[in-house]
Amino acid sequence: MSRFLFSAIGSLGDLHPYIAIARELAGRGHEAVIATAEEFRAPVEAAGVGFARVGPSVASFGDYGALMARAFDPRRGIEYMVRELVMPNVRAVHADLVPVAEGMDVLVSHPLGVALPLVAQRTGQPWVATVLAPMSLMSAHDPPVLPLAPWLHALRALGPAPHRWLFRLAAWRLRRWEAPLHELRSALGLPASPHPALLQGQFSPLCNLALFDRVLAEPQPDWPARTVVCGTALYDGKPVDDVLRAEVEAFLAAGDAPIVFALGSSAVWIAGDF
Repeated sequence: MSRFLFSAIGSLGDLHPYIAIARELAGRGHEAVIATAEEFRAPVEAAGVGFARVGPSVASFGDYGALMARAFDPRRGIEYMVRELVMPNVRAVHADLVPVAEGMDVLVSHPLGVALPLVAQRTGQPWVATVLAPMSLMSAHDPPVLPLAPWLHALRALGPAPHRWLFRLAAWRLRRWEAPLHELRSALGLPASPHPALLQGQFSPLCNLALFDRVLAEPQPDWPARTVVCGTALYDGKPVDDVLRAEVEAFLAAGDAPIVFALGSSAVWIAGDF
């Protein structure tokens, strides 16, 4: 039996894939613990998965709707998440993770879980990184459509060079925002990282799991080494009602496969007139 520690940060959309994987591991005789905010204790334990409280509570950030409005602001949202949500708490999250990680065989990080790789680098424990969406991979060969400047997508016709330059600019800005993390690395006696923790620095030299379906993105030449597209890890919190399942299956069988667009567990809070 092996012991796995998952560090999950964000909303239920960030948490549920790790619950799905943890339940599968448990079914194969392993032990899995999810380290996340106290508000998620109930859904984690209800799923039969081990829970460890890590980091500040979600309630400490104030009104959740207002929080999402700032986080999804197309101009300043990313800066807000990095500079006001993630980085001010990185020392506290690291301190919480250290005792929880003791004795674990594998550490598994979320894209925003910048403290967990530091634990792995200090202890030598195997570390696996995950991404939940292709955008986290920031490929210049298959670049994302950026909300602030969707017109940049037209630059694809010029090859990967323009987006490589844009990503370098983004890396320069992120390194400035990540100052608290760099200070923590130094205090722990770890060498400076050449990459921002929220870009190339989030990836493990051992293994990187892309938890989405290949229909969303095919592997690209500039993806990090040892990246495996695993498909979506599905968990919905409770069994699907048999009547609802029958209705959905009848609908799917009645015509061509539909395209379903939803706002997930975060943007739904600022849905407006969607």
